[in-house]
Parts: sequence; structure tokens; C-alpha cells
Amino acid sequence: MTWMANVVCGLCVPMLAGCTLLAPVRIEGQKHVLSKLPQVPQPSSHAKARKSVLLVSDPTSDPAFDTTQMAYSVRPYRIAYFASHEWLDTPPRMLAPLLVRTLRDSGAFAAVVVPPYAGRFDHVLQTRIIDLEQDFAAEPATLRLRVRLEAGDSTGRVIAARDIEVHEPMRERTPEAGAVAANDAVADALSQVVAFLRHAAG
Repeated sequence: MTWMANVVCGLCVPMLAGCTLLAPVRIEGQKHVLSKLPQVPQPSSHAKARKSVLLVSDPTSDPAFDTTQMAYSVRPYRIAYFASHEWLDTPPRMLAPLLVRTLRDSGAFAAVVVPPYAGRFDHVLQTRIIDLEQDFAAEPATLRLRVRLEAGDSTGRVIAARDIEVHEPMRERTPEAGAVAANDAVADALSQVVAFLRHAAG
């Protein structure tokens, strides 16, 4: 090998290394979580002490939202999913611990339990997510959340039912803003769950 070839090879090595360092870094899809809890007012000191036990069943959802994919819509009656933004877990699984913690913190029940549970309970809560999507057809863009609640007694009889619907405006027309709005909407819905159960369990 000539001296010129040695020089060329010596120059190529650092150039190749530099190209590797300057190459675009592949960005993986972003994952978002539902984690916001509401500020739930505590019962007054004069309120009747709650002695009932509440069993909170695992939340479910309609098939379109029983996925880690993050849904959005740009026209009525059609949904799509973002390619590089998704939930860390399915919405029902992320909602479950938030629901239980909110109800425990509310002081509305002597105990809040979850499956599997073989002990005595007085009331049971069934929760189903009907809608959770970013609506870009609305102005401004809006996060739509709809949750169906059913409260029952220990025999399985439904004693109260309600649909909670929250439309949370998004600050920007981006998936990130949609995730923030989803957390605000969930916190709002959780506050309404507490009010619903306080009335239903009377």
C-alpha cells in the first residue's frame, strides 16, 4: 500500500466515525399514562359514619378502547389510532388503581376492596369506558371521555346506573395535549364517581 493510500484510509476512519455520531437517532414511539387524581372533599365531621364495604370490579371498555393504541377522530363516526403515540397500558387497567385510590381517599366507605375478594361486601361498582378519544373535528380539539357506572348490592341487583360524560378542551391539536386533557377528564370523572356512589349507597 502506498503512502497516499495510507493517508486516505487514515482520513476515512474518523470520517466514518463522525458520520455514525451525526446520524439521526431513531425515536421510538411515545407512551402516555393516565395518572391524575382528583381533589376529593372529605366528609364533614358531622356526616354519618360509613360502615359499608364497596367491591370495585375491574373496569372494562368497549373493544375500540381496550388497547394501548391512542384513538382520535377527524370526522364523525370514524376513529383512527396514532402511529407513534400510545398508552403505557390499556385505559381500563390504568383507570383501576386511580378509581380505587379515589374511593378510598373519599372516606365514603368503611373499606374499598378489589377482586379476588371472598369476604362480605355491601355494594359493588361496575365501570365501563365507552369513549376515550381525541376529537379533531371539534373546535377547539376536544378529548371525549364517557364512562358507564352501575352500582349494585351484594345480591347482584343494580340499584343505580349513570353515564358520566366529560368533554375536555385540548390546548393544542397534538397527541401530547390530548394525553394531558385525558388526565384532566379522568380526574373530573373520578370526582363524579364519588358523588354517584355517595348517593347510590345512601
